[in-house]
Amino acid sequence: MIRIKNVTVKVQDMEDFFDDFEKDFEKMKKGSFEKKEHIAFETLGLLKQYLTPERIKLLRMIKTKKPKSLYELARIAKRPLKSINRDVAVLKEAGLVEVKKNIVGRPRTKPMVNYDRINIAIEI
Repeated sequence: MIRIKNVTVKVQDMEDFFDDFEKDFEKMKKGSFEKKEHIAFETLGLLKQYLTPERIKLLRMIKTKKPKSLYELARIAKRPLKSINRDVAVLKEAGLVEVKKNIVGRPRTKPMVNYDRINIAIEI
């Protein structure tokens, strides 16, 4: 059976975020904490600033094409390396991309996406 790994992107205010954190901390102290893969944004507007259509395309390319470097990703995306560097840095800051620096041989920065699906949850 293939297991799909999900990451949840939440839109929630800071008060709710800290409430969830406190609840998770209490569960962890009791030994009943279940690790969650989620990222929180305070507003929908902020989420939209991070997850633009171009960045979503990059996430898909990273997941499916598995580029060995940012240069290779720029070539696959047919975009300037400077804009790829900027978008990958933003996605990394949001926790949506991991990067691995290779220092053996020629220095390279390999982008990685370690999940299969992004679920968006909006707190009401």
